[in-house]
Amino acid sequence: MNRPIDPRVPLIVIPIGPVPAASARVWLEGARQTMAIVRSRELLGVPEPVVDAFDRYLDEWSLEMSGDVFFWTDRVDQEMLRHLAANWARLVNIARDQPDLDMATALPDGKAFFSALAIGLAEALAIGDDGERFAPRFAEVVPEFLPTERDPIIESNKRVMLVDDNADIRMLLRIGLETTGGFSIIAEAGNGQEALDAIEVDCPDVILLDLSMPVMDGLTALPLLVERCVDTRVVVFSAQDSPGVRHEVAARGGFAFLRKDTAIADIADVLRGPDAGGSA
Repeated sequence: MNRPIDPRVPLIVIPIGPVPAASARVWLEGARQTMAIVRSRELLGVPEPVVDAFDRYLDEWSLEMSGDVFFWTDRVDQEMLRHLAANWARLVNIARDQPDLDMATALPDGKAFFSALAIGLAEALAIGDDGERFAPRFAEVVPEFLPTERDPIIESNKRVMLVDDNADIRMLLRIGLETTGGFSIIAEAGNGQEALDAIEVDCPDVILLDLSMPVMDGLTALPLLVERCVDTRVVVFSAQDSPGVRHEVAARGGFAFLRKDTAIADIADVLRGPDAGGSA
């Protein structure tokens, strides 16, 4: 399908396949069922442009399934690629956790296509990585094709606020922490000022705070958050890693400093409490 391309935006190639076309057809059937549910339930929260993009790709892929082998590529700008990947990961996890929604994401014969899609997205995201470490975070939260028995849920219910100007990063962090168990994401903010506004209503147990943000950056917001929520631990989560930055984080009251490439399991350990690791 012909779509307008902004020549000023660098494009990233997404490859899917080659996989048996029969697997692609089975996956497509389930995906159309899922998208019908998404469109009928606004509470699932998938933005309309992303829903439209999903539907457009389903239409394109259906045209490539007439033979025995499915292989497809397209060029997408980095922002849309992240939107698509983050929302797809979220829908897959919702389908695993809420089987009553009847999202057909794990039809057995569709496994080959599911895996090819996950690999294609991860490879494309890695090419466009700009320090946010989006690709490995995406790989962490996309579950196995078929549900597996999870580790026992840790008995904890830390109330967490996520503060990062990248909504897709926040989505992947939310998926990862909620899947890990023991965390309730009570608020999100896109910059330090939004975080300060949010704590006027409620102070969380933990704030996961990015540094590089518009309007008010994390270093500016950090001491204000610590002052207003004295019992809240503020964990800085940033690609800006240097001895000077770590010193500033500690001096301004940060509980811990985590690099953006820190694994979800390690982030969870730090957020659970001072005995679980991590220090600024």
